[in-house]
Amino acid sequence: MANQTENRKLSFGECYSTGIGMVIGAGIITMTGVCIGFTGSGVFLAYLLAGAAVLVANGPLLLAASVLPRTSGNYVYASMLDRRLGGIYACIIFLTDVTIGFMGLSFANYLESLLPVNKTVTALAVVSFFFVVNLFGGKNVAKVQTILNIVLVLAWGSFLVLGLPKVDPANFTQENLFLNGAAGMKDSVTMLVFAMGGGLWLTNSGGRVEKPHKTILFGNLAITGTAMVLFP
Repeated sequence: MANQTENRKLSFGECYSTGIGMVIGAGIITMTGVCIGFTGSGVFLAYLLAGAAVLVANGPLLLAASVLPRTSGNYVYASMLDRRLGGIYACIIFLTDVTIGFMGLSFANYLESLLPVNKTVTALAVVSFFFVVNLFGGKNVAKVQTILNIVLVLAWGSFLVLGLPKVDPANFTQENLFLNGAAGMKDSVTMLVFAMGGGLWLTNSGGRVEKPHKTILFGNLAITGTAMVLFP
């Protein structure tokens, strides 16, 4: 019975694949265009700053989750301080999860540029699909995410190959790097912090991953580090 339980837990590779998929979907695909509007070609600096901010701001949480891994870890840690804090956290996370709908709408917006679709229905269908996939367990989610990652990386790679010859070095002047000054960079970093935290879901998954004492901390470092090196 113990072996069956262990076999259902997520490996480091599955955790890494899921986290990278979150970063690509929430950041590269969804927010890059918006952040270019905020800070122009300096968006690559915003990615670096956002990645560093995620690791620094969440360092204590990552250490706590690595030392004391728990399922629904963030709620557990808040409740250990005060049960009321656990309730407050539950309310906050419920409200922030509404942003999941933003992912469905982003997909619908992209699809609408190719096909005449109803954006509301499309967004609802996409979010519902991934909700159903999650009902079949973390390993199945990781498999689906790995397949999607391959598609996303191929799309990202084709964008680079086709786009690099058209890059104008004049866009990388100081003026264009900070299109709207410090305020624009701040807005970009603020939005990308949400995306670069793709590995933070591990802090709530201590009971569902293999070797959580190592996987939670080093998984986050690997996911955020990969995003900071490759995606800008």
